[in-house]
Amino acid sequence: MTEQSSTPKEISLTGAVEGLKNLFKFFLSKWVIICIIGFSGAGLGLLYGWLEKPRYEAVLTFSTDDDKGTATGIMGIAAQFGINLGGVGGVFSGDNILSLISSQKIMKEALFSTTNVKGKEENLLSIYYESSGMKKSFRKDTVLQKVSFPLHQDPATYSRVQDSVLQLILKDISKKVLVADRPDKRVLLYNITVISPSETFSKEFTEELITRVTDFYIASSTQRSFQTVQVLQERADSIKRAYDAALMGRAELSDANLNPAFQSPLVGIQKKQTDITVLATAYGELLKNLELSKFNLLRETPLIQVIDEPMLPLKVIKTGRLLGMIYGGLLAGFLCLCYLSFVYMLRNEKLHAEQHISD
Repeated sequence: MTEQSSTPKEISLTGAVEGLKNLFKFFLSKWVIICIIGFSGAGLGLLYGWLEKPRYEAVLTFSTDDDKGTATGIMGIAAQFGINLGGVGGVFSGDNILSLISSQKIMKEALFSTTNVKGKEENLLSIYYESSGMKKSFRKDTVLQKVSFPLHQDPATYSRVQDSVLQLILKDISKKVLVADRPDKRVLLYNITVISPSETFSKEFTEELITRVTDFYIASSTQRSFQTVQVLQERADSIKRAYDAALMGRAELSDANLNPAFQSPLVGIQKKQTDITVLATAYGELLKNLELSKFNLLRETPLIQVIDEPMLPLKVIKTGRLLGMIYGGLLAGFLCLCYLSFVYMLRNEKLHAEQHISD
């Protein structure tokens, strides 16, 4: 039983080895074709490495302040006075910041910023539009070839064609240029990586992104707290002015009542004294609430610490002539072997079919 069951396995193994030998012999018979295609691929790889434009990589690492302990302490103090400062979190909680960085709003604001290039002011949008080759690709289009983004033009006045090209640029940057990630989920460290054909664009765009994200958070997430502080400050100033006026009024009434025999003027003085007491109490409560609101505003103000920022010269990403030649030769040789294997299989199937018909 054992010998009979092992015989088909030995036969199939022997057939597989024999088939590989025959395939290898077939490859050897086609060595000229394989060499020609391999060297051709190496030449194309060399040409690609020669003509490939370098790309520049800018990496910025930053951290966010997840200060929940301090926030809880401040909320506990506020609770003692019957004030609810809300919960902790928001647009910067978790990985929301990554989506914020790659949002169209933030990217557009960064693209509209300007920088100095060889003594000339240019916006980052125009720099990328030209360096990426997108402008050159529109040369055959009579409408798109005239599109430009002047430095002093308000983005709100962009034409429909300009907006269309801008959308293409944003899509291109989102897919090929910008990467925002959090390498280690256990640590609140984030990376912004920008790889583009322009060294100036890579560096400036990366720095503008983190600046715009910070500005956006301060302008949006702290708006309610800032308005609360403003309202309390205005009310405190108003009560302070009323308190000072009441003090002055009591003093004037006291000066006017030179004869203590007349008691009617004392009524006005007592009323002023009552106003002073009420205003002083209200002013003290407002000051207390104002300070707590300032603490809340301080808690919600983000603390973004830039740890590593891009520095010139940036890292150059380029295949190179040697690597291009090696990769091109290996790829061409591999594809050639795959094609020859397919031809060999078809030939064997044809031979087996002919033998079967003849039998």
